[in-house]
Amino acid sequence: MSSKAREPLQQPENLKRFDPLNLPHWTLPMALTWIIWRDLDRVRGQYESYDWHLRDANRLKDSDDEFVPSLPPTRLKHLADVLLETEDSDLPQNFIVRGPAARDDLWLKLGSGMIVATGIPVDGGSRRAIDGSEWVDLDSFVTDGPNYWPVDAIGAGHGDGIRFKSVRVKSESVVATWVRVDASRTAAPPTPRGRRQIYNWEEAKQFLYRLMDEKGDYAEEDQADDWCRQADAERAVVGHMTTDNKGPSENTVRVNVVKIVESWRELQRIERARNSAE
Repeated sequence: MSSKAREPLQQPENLKRFDPLNLPHWTLPMALTWIIWRDLDRVRGQYESYDWHLRDANRLKDSDDEFVPSLPPTRLKHLADVLLETEDSDLPQNFIVRGPAARDDLWLKLGSGMIVATGIPVDGGSRRAIDGSEWVDLDSFVTDGPNYWPVDAIGAGHGDGIRFKSVRVKSESVVATWVRVDASRTAAPPTPRGRRQIYNWEEAKQFLYRLMDEKGDYAEEDQADDWCRQADAERAVVGHMTTDNKGPSENTVRVNVVKIVESWRELQRIERARNSAE
């Protein structure tokens, strides 16, 4: 990235008109940005109208301080670029959920019908809801040349595999499913005695996901003695979340572990179905 790209940008006039919460529908990159960062400024950065006005307010100038006819490059990102931001150590690391895990969670919700997306089929027809079973074969790819994919397109495979364009989800569904989180709380000191401790269950979910990726499902046969029942997963989560001998209650842990394990298993089922279809 050039030094010019790092310079502060002049914002468009009347920034409030680009408030993402006033939009009834978001693109998938906007939705994924919210899941990862829970930051409306970042979500706005993936809003097409805002992107155009931002570029228009920051047109490049030549040596005579005259506007050149072209706009600066777009800052809109494909899903792959959005999720990989958390894997770049040179970028801010104050995210809520890692990009790859956020993408898997979004696809899980789309596949189950908890989140419904609509799109315009590229082979013709009107905008329609994308059925949950279709998401097994759908993804977003960054491509160049004649097979370039718009950032709001979804398809199967690279090249000319676009299935839907102008894909949208309801913004209120996304915000309601992945609630706003104060990222500063993940590094906050323990709360004073007498106040209820706040635990970051999104981070705990990623911890248990990684553990199950490494060890496998504890319900499988021939697992080690310390990883063969739900209580082992609960004990691992308690150990991970306990600080200064303070941790979540046994019942709270059990309820959350059940949800996390089931979502991990559903992701495995989706991945197996995707692999068998290839």
